[in-house]
Amino acid sequence: SSPPRSSTSSYAGAAALAGISLTAGYALGKSSGNHDHPQQERVLPSGLPRTCCDEETTLTDAQQQLPAQLSKIVGSPNVMDGKKVDSVTTQFLKGARMGQGSALCIVTPNSLQECVHCVQA
Repeated sequence: SSPPRSSTSSYAGAAALAGISLTAGYALGKSSGNHDHPQQERVLPSGLPRTCCDEETTLTDAQQQLPAQLSKIVGSPNVMDGKKVDSVTTQFLKGARMGQGSALCIVTPNSLQECVHCVQA
């Protein structure tokens, strides 16, 4: 009978097998020649905005009335103008690492019930 293997040698063998597997997978992926992917060649038609919010849009009557409705639900101090960028609204309009957006208004409800009413408005 052979002597038992130490746990150190079995960990080293597993690590070597994992390294070989990762290297082989990487090499196969690089050599597959999938460089002609159609997504990489897509181009936006000229003259169109890059996103939905690049240009100023006309608000509907319902959209214009929404901030007032939300103020009735949560109170005026809890509804901020999303078009106004300052130190208070920036935390809601900008991502932690990247990205930036726009909003009609920013609402900070005080309870779950207020949140439900805001979503229903």
